[in-house]
Amino acid sequence: MGLFGSLKKAAESVVKEKLGDMTEEKLRENKKFQSLEKRAAKMDEEVEKSVREQEAARSEKGAQERPAPGSVQSGRADYDSPAQPAPERVFRAYEYGDDASGNDCKYEVTFSISADFIDFDSGAAEVPIAFTYEPGTDPDELMDIDLNKPVICFEDNDPRKNYARQFREKGSIDGAWGVEAVNGKFFVRGFADEGHGKLLYFYGFDRALSWKDSLLYARYPADAAGTKLETMLIAAVDRIAETYCEKQVSSQ
Repeated sequence: MGLFGSLKKAAESVVKEKLGDMTEEKLRENKKFQSLEKRAAKMDEEVEKSVREQEAARSEKGAQERPAPGSVQSGRADYDSPAQPAPERVFRAYEYGDDASGNDCKYEVTFSISADFIDFDSGAAEVPIAFTYEPGTDPDELMDIDLNKPVICFEDNDPRKNYARQFREKGSIDGAWGVEAVNGKFFVRGFADEGHGKLLYFYGFDRALSWKDSLLYARYPADAAGTKLETMLIAAVDRIAETYCEKQVSSQ
């Protein structure tokens, strides 16, 4: 073999040994990585399970603790004796979406709402229509919007909690109570705790042909639950859903 052959064979042996060590090390690293992946996946499952259990518990608690509308005296005049509703007006707005062929089109949206609710620009693209509850206030004199007061809003694609989408997909809504299917364009309604001391009374519906899983809701202080103010807000949202109409007025 000679000296050169012996050296070559020895070098090959060292290389194979090193490669073997590297392969075993990589295998160990791979197994360690797979173990970490499994642990992470298990942790994710446990977190998701915990969230579902918390949502279910909150939903059950909300349903159990919820007082009948109008049954609570809070000691606050604005909750217990809200202003008599002002006469209704027909609100009209124009929105854009797609027609049946997928072309851009313009829709006219109308519904009835008490003049106590003044429309304002939410500044958010996903909230195209919004009202603040300001009984007895001249709309021209309303300078600032107090979001601590009740508001009624339309919200597209329901990014808030995906209530409408959840109900469509599984027939229930996490963290909500009093949920029931309704007939017509507005297909579900219920109550939810939004957090930060706010409750929602909401409807899920499809707006126009291009906005699926939209939401109509009243948001109001949680301590107004069961008061006459809550009863009035529920009636206002129900009236919007009852009178809501949209009509295609142009195509592009």
